[in-house]
Amino acid sequence: MFRIPDSIPKNDLPDALDQAIALEIATIPTYLYTYYSLKRSWMQKPGEDAPASSKKKYAEAYTKDQELSIKSDSNPSPNAIKLATGEGLQYFIMTNATCEMSSQEAKDLAIEIQVYANKAAGLIMSVAVEEMLHTALSSNVKQSLFGKIEILNLIPAFPTAVPGHEPPLPINEAKFSQEQLITFLRIESPKAYIGQDEYSKSYIESRTIGQFYEMIENCIKDHYSDCSNYDTSRPQLLPGKGYYGPNSIDTVFYDKNHTPQFPSDDDSGDLVHVHNMDSALHALDEIVEQGEGSSSENHLTKDGNPICPNVDWDNPDEKEGKDWDDKKKTELSHFDKFLEAYCLGEKLLYQFNEVGLDFHSFFVFNLPTNPTNYPRQEASTFVNYAEAKMVNPTLPYPINSLIPNPSTEPLINVSNVTNAINTYIFLMIEACYYQKGHTQYEIFMFGIHKGMIWALSVLCYTMSMYEIEFQGKNSNAAATFEPYDFGTSQDSPKKQIQDLIKIITDEFDSIPGYTYPGGNALDIRWVSEYVDNFPDVTLDHKVLATV
Repeated sequence: MFRIPDSIPKNDLPDALDQAIALEIATIPTYLYTYYSLKRSWMQKPGEDAPASSKKKYAEAYTKDQELSIKSDSNPSPNAIKLATGEGLQYFIMTNATCEMSSQEAKDLAIEIQVYANKAAGLIMSVAVEEMLHTALSSNVKQSLFGKIEILNLIPAFPTAVPGHEPPLPINEAKFSQEQLITFLRIESPKAYIGQDEYSKSYIESRTIGQFYEMIENCIKDHYSDCSNYDTSRPQLLPGKGYYGPNSIDTVFYDKNHTPQFPSDDDSGDLVHVHNMDSALHALDEIVEQGEGSSSENHLTKDGNPICPNVDWDNPDEKEGKDWDDKKKTELSHFDKFLEAYCLGEKLLYQFNEVGLDFHSFFVFNLPTNPTNYPRQEASTFVNYAEAKMVNPTLPYPINSLIPNPSTEPLINVSNVTNAINTYIFLMIEACYYQKGHTQYEIFMFGIHKGMIWALSVLCYTMSMYEIEFQGKNSNAAATFEPYDFGTSQDSPKKQIQDLIKIITDEFDSIPGYTYPGGNALDIRWVSEYVDNFPDVTLDHKVLATV
């Protein structure tokens, strides 16, 4: 009978390291997709000293919130996610709850929504950032031992599965939900769980990510212990350069007292320069400890469902029963970050169900599962933007409202740009393993950081402002994070992205009075400025310009 291997032969280690890189990359789009399905913040009531214009803007938004909150014949199902202000949340809860509650009770629930939405988002983004770090750590090991880093071809199209995981673990691009958090927990689980007895032989199989990395480490100990196996002349992404920042504006969240919380910690790990066996093992250990953690406790049932621990997850000082990936016990492992979000979500779901309210409807955009921007050969129920229809906007933003007979063309073009920039980020990461010194530094700082934090954020939030209808169901659109083919043009990838953006800006600017989805904050023209400052990297890793 076929069985899961317990070791990796010496000659298979290059493929195993490629699989490790593919494994880390496969999780990034699904984490980002779920992150961008979350509405992180509401307008706060201006203070007494605020400008009159701010007070007027807030008053208008709150008036709109009241209109959206009231059930009537013309508005039988008010949509909570369209609320703009924290005060509007409180009003909505009082208006739509199935039982009477005081203003303070409604305010407390509104605060619970805002805190949880921001916390869940911050935790998910902190994991996505560390998956980028893990991609670099596993690439450093491969680079030192064998060279030939290939990242671009590993970008998955969804739905997909975790490479080599047994039982097969499908992963989808899906909006935030308890079910999606269960998938995340299964990905990061420190213990194996029993599932369908099916095996795929296209990868080196393992029950958990930790088990897979342990086999890689054992192969290195057995066959690659000599320093002569490691070539330090090949470029790596090194610590101390600022390439990896544990926290950013997207990872920080605030507690009930509006005190900033930082889900990642400086001492939990960093890039590692791989130059011998010990440094290679250190890099791989860091991946496992940040992801699964080192706890022997198992919080999944044998069927792969979470078990919420008997601790107070609301208490940030409570350390018992949690798995930390740093010495100071300030950062949870990936598994326990997702477990915290799941268990808090279970509690709040029950709390809101008790008053007849759908907790997730307040802060989760109705994104489709596994959307695609490109025609698929096989028949599929996945949302295909080319076959979708635009619907009249009901969000408080002027989306396509001035376009006669709205088509999906603007949506498809924005999705194209999003895919192209996402693909280009991975091309730039790959190029860093072919460049040294200032060139590598400028690629990372001016391209990868700016592309991830600014350009992708603007585009992903812009996508959610579009509303579409597909096969009789309405949803918000979303970035598809599909690999973009730069090989069909002689132009450099950067030039192709600039041309795609120009199509959009020309298209929108030709419509008199048209306002970009989301207003100035999500203006596509901002993305154009970011892209203009990207390094110019070719598919064969030549750098035509760094800015």
